[in-house]
Amino acid sequence: MCTHRLSKERMNEIQSLIILWYNSAGRFFAWRNSSNPFHILIAEMMLRRTTAKAVEKVYPDFIRKYDTSAKLSSANLESITKLVSSLGLQNTRAQHLKSTAQILESDYEGIVPSEKKQLLALPGVGRYVASAVQNFAYHLPVPLVDGNVLHFLKRVFSLTFTGSDDPDAWNFMDLFGPPHPPEFYFGIIDLVAKICLRLNPRCDECPLFHSCDYNI
Repeated sequence: MCTHRLSKERMNEIQSLIILWYNSAGRFFAWRNSSNPFHILIAEMMLRRTTAKAVEKVYPDFIRKYDTSAKLSSANLESITKLVSSLGLQNTRAQHLKSTAQILESDYEGIVPSEKKQLLALPGVGRYVASAVQNFAYHLPVPLVDGNVLHFLKRVFSLTFTGSDDPDAWNFMDLFGPPHPPEFYFGIIDLVAKICLRLNPRCDECPLFHSCDYNI
């Protein structure tokens, strides 16, 4: 791939096109409109190794029942497990959710921390979830990398990385910022889900049709 294909101007254009597309065609999920760090943390923990559509069926009832870390920390583990059973890995997922709530209560007065080191110390929280909380809940200018982002980078920029923990992938996404608006990452997720499909991508419907390596 030619060096000019990685220019800052091109990256800025792609980011703007994705945000514009997301604002008109993106999907609605309750957690995306939340400003509550605890609710956002819960959603991101639920979204691990499952789909947004699956979480959409669980999240509203879960938050209605456990809208604070205090309520979740004192909840019966069996009840939590039952609520998240449809997401898979329910025993581990429920234990992580309850343990995280207990730590928030005991160490942070029920407040979700904004620092990466503290977030990573929470059960079931990896780099992506920690960064998502920083970005979506606290509006910190941090990049995000997950399977959707890796797929996006391979299609649009012809870039391949070893996985979502690859430092080079995170460093590349960092070039899009600051400020790393949440809408950019929501847009990537939705673009991969609706348009940039792994099989039979709908390139003629894509806002990046004229900016994507896949069509060159």
